[in-house]
Amino acid sequence: MGLLRAIFPVIVAVTLASPVVAQPDNGQLEIYIVRHAEKVRTGDAAIDNNCEPGPSLTDAGFDRALALRSLFSEARLDGVFSTNCRRTLQTGLLTASDQTAEGERPVSSGETYQAMQIYEAPAVLASKLSEVSGRYLVIGHSNTVGAIIEALGTTYEGGPLASRENDRLYKVRRTAEGDFIAEGPCSFGTPFERPEEHELPSCEPVL
Repeated sequence: MGLLRAIFPVIVAVTLASPVVAQPDNGQLEIYIVRHAEKVRTGDAAIDNNCEPGPSLTDAGFDRALALRSLFSEARLDGVFSTNCRRTLQTGLLTASDQTAEGERPVSSGETYQAMQIYEAPAVLASKLSEVSGRYLVIGHSNTVGAIIEALGTTYEGGPLASRENDRLYKVRRTAEGDFIAEGPCSFGTPFERPEEHELPSCEPVL
């Protein structure tokens, strides 16, 4: 947790007006979508929902960020996308940093792979990703996870996220016919307490 807190200012300085994504080649596309991990709450919605830079993660949130990292530890991601909020950046920081272990990866002409990329409008990001191939992780908010999935042209399942529900992971994939299918949700890290009939399966490591 100390590592995340120490190197966060370096990552927060990386902001891209136009997210860089892989060149289109009509190949496989997988997009994983999660909400940020648990955040510090003051009880003041104006402060807690702020994004300049907004609240940090709690200890439980940093634990969930580590669980996310573990989930993708054997995966090769072509991009990790976050809003410019402290809580989303901290959620994906280690996962994104792991993806540069083999050096920079070319993505589009004249550009190189960035460990963490910033997006603003969920619908714009979804549109860009729907036109390319590769494997991507997107970190959003309680009110944008479903919006991103639906902007990709598929159905969001599971209903609204509860205020302290941070364990859902969704996957959207493109079929060979070009259709988009949403899978999940599954639960990663410490599970959110749900009624038994609404329990989610545990997420499998992404390989």
